[in-house]
Amino acid sequence: LTTNTEKDKTTIQNFILMKNIINIPDKISPETNSITNDSMPLFIWSKINNAIAYDIEVAVDSEFKNNVFTKEVYNTFYKHNDFLVNGKYFWRIRAIGSLSNQFSNWSSIGTVIIDYINPQSPQLIYPINNIKVENIPIYFQWIKLEDTLYFDLEIHNTNKFDNLLFQKNNINDSTYLFSNTIVDTGIYWWRLRCRDSAINYSEWRMNNFYFLKVDTSIYIQSPTLELPDDN
Repeated sequence: LTTNTEKDKTTIQNFILMKNIINIPDKISPETNSITNDSMPLFIWSKINNAIAYDIEVAVDSEFKNNVFTKEVYNTFYKHNDFLVNGKYFWRIRAIGSLSNQFSNWSSIGTVIIDYINPQSPQLIYPINNIKVENIPIYFQWIKLEDTLYFDLEIHNTNKFDNLLFQKNNINDSTYLFSNTIVDTGIYWWRLRCRDSAINYSEWRMNNFYFLKVDTSIYIQSPTLELPDDN
C-alpha cells in the first residue's frame, strides 16, 4: 500500500518537475520561407518566463549538421555580426533554465532565403531608340526575366532624367499601355527597372523616342471611286 507520506512526496516531486519544465519559444521573425536582401537578418522569438537565456542555431541544412553559428543569447532577439552569403538558411531556438542542463525542446525549424544580388536590367522592346511614335496610346514593351516580379516605368523630356512627366511603379507584366495625354510633340526618354522578390533593384535601362501628336480631326476623308468599274 502507498502511504499518504509517499503520495505527498510523489506529488511534490511532480510539482517540482512540472515547475522546472521550460516552454518552447515561438519563432517570430524571419517568417518561414521569407526572402530578404539583408545579409545580417534580425532573429526574433517569444519570451519564456522561467528562461534565463536562449540558444539559437543557424545552419545551411535542416538537420543542423553544417551550422553557420550557434549562440547563447540573453535577449529575445539576435543579429549576427558577420555577413551571411546568399542562400537558404535554417534556424531554431530553445530556452535555457536556471538549473544545470535545463533546456526546452528545440522550436520548429524556420527557413529564410538571403538574396542581395541585384537582378539584370530589363531588355526594352518598344519604343526603340529614335523611333517616331504617332498619337496616344503608346504600347510600352519589354522582356520579363524569371527572377523579377515588378517594374518601374518613367517618362522624362530630358536625357538627364531630371524632369519627370510620368511614373508607374509595381507593374507586374511585360507591357504597359500609356494613355496619358500630358505629352506633346517632341523627343522623350523612357526608362525601366525591375525588382525581385527580395526587393533588389536592377539598374535603369533607357531609350528615347520621338512623339508626334497628330490631330486626326483635320484629315480629309478619301473619295470613293465609282466609275469606271474595276477591270
